[in-house]
Formats: sequence, C-alpha cells, structure tokens
Amino acid sequence: MRDKELYGVRVYNVAQSFGITMTSVREIIDSFVSECRLTLKSGSVLRLGDLATIRPNIIKTEYVPTLGYLSKLVADKKGLPYYTVYSVVNEYLNTVKDDILAGKNADIRKLVSFHSISLGFEQFKVNCVLSASVRNDLRSCDVPMSARVSFSKILRSMIKEGVDKDDW
Repeated sequence: MRDKELYGVRVYNVAQSFGITMTSVREIIDSFVSECRLTLKSGSVLRLGDLATIRPNIIKTEYVPTLGYLSKLVADKKGLPYYTVYSVVNEYLNTVKDDILAGKNADIRKLVSFHSISLGFEQFKVNCVLSASVRNDLRSCDVPMSARVSFSKILRSMIKEGVDKDDW
C-alpha cells in the first residue's frame, strides 16, 4: 500500500508543477515504463537518467536509448508534445532522486526499486532491485535473459560525501 501512496503523491506533485491532470501524468509515466521494459527485452542497455543503469546479460544492440529518445517514442504513441512528455518524465525521475538523496526508499513502479540502508550516524547506502515482473519478462523471452541494476556513481559519491540535495 505504501508504494501506491508514494506513487500517487509523486504523480500529484508532478501534475501540480506542470498544471496538467494526474491521469495524463500517470499515462505518460506508465507508457515510459512500458517503453523501458520493451527496450530491455530487445537486449539494449537502459539508462534511467542519472539514477541507474540496467544491463541485460545478453546485449543484442550497442545502441543505448536516451531519455529523450524514449520520451519521443511515448510522445508519438500518445499524440502528445515531445517537450511535455520529456519534462514530465524528467521531473518524475528527479522526485525519485530527491527521495533517494533524502535517505528514503523509492521506486520506479514496475521497473526498479531503490532501498536505503542505514549505516549508522547519518550515513546510508542504496540497494537497487529489479522488479520481479521485469525479471519474469526477461526469462520468458525467446532467449532467456537476466539483468542487473547499477546505481549511479555520481549519486553514490554524493551520498557518501553527504552532499545535500540543494547543493547539486
């Protein structure tokens, strides 16, 4: 229940910042996640902005789609302006990043979860976990695959140094 509440709060905040409906934001985010899943199934490395990189064990193509390219695909499918889709997705990923830097657990629904693990006095590390549904999708491909998630080195060093989110 907590994950759905957090997702709803994130969607609400993004919708309020752009002055669009929550339904539109949900459709954009869900379509973006679907494109990300298709990218992984096709054997491409997936970069989630500056949050994480997901690498399948069998890489079929050297092309790594950018956030802009994935946003363009969503914009074309939904008939929305590219800049709107890109801005919504980017803001959504930034809210996830803000939660991570604040030491909270966060997730990109149906894709990846970030768990903050306390190491003591105001120190923590982040553990990344691929969604079970994504793992099952990859196993059910013609050639069964798996994938691993790598947390951003930049964010990892920011957390290690204790950089406040307002400083970046």
